[in-house]
Amino acid sequence: MRKSKGTYYGKSSAVEGAYKVDSELGKALDKGVDDFRNKKLFDFCFNDPNKIELHNGTKAYFLMRGSGGSEDWWSNGKKMDAGSVESVISDLRDLSATKFPDSGFSNPNIEAVVSSNDGKRTEKIQIAKSGDHYLAKRENDPALYQLETKSVDDLLKAADEIKAAGK
Repeated sequence: MRKSKGTYYGKSSAVEGAYKVDSELGKALDKGVDDFRNKKLFDFCFNDPNKIELHNGTKAYFLMRGSGGSEDWWSNGKKMDAGSVESVISDLRDLSATKFPDSGFSNPNIEAVVSSNDGKRTEKIQIAKSGDHYLAKRENDPALYQLETKSVDDLLKAADEIKAAGK
């Protein structure tokens, strides 16, 4: 595949010559490996989590959904405001890579553990500040994920704003 002034040309090992190729196909094939990688840090997507643990330095947040399919969230025996917990869940879902660096991950100070699918799936990530952005690493996965600072800051802010129900 070659590009010349906005036109793509393809060559095959099965037939002689070069042929003009549809620009959509040319653009699709003109991507790097990272364009095809899963950029989302968590796989729980729109499955409702059952349990969330978030550690940020000395701060810790433990959230558990009520039993029997309840929509209520609890922390340390207190019912929590569902809206404030949903903000944390939304920010966890939004964590996604802008790049996939090869190195630079050290001294993680943020850790998140999310259990979903009735406890059958547990995902654990660690996040470390690296310059003007964050790097994240999934448990049992050598890949590094570069995250936008705003997405991590939004998550930490949402966690700080979790409140008890009725407050």
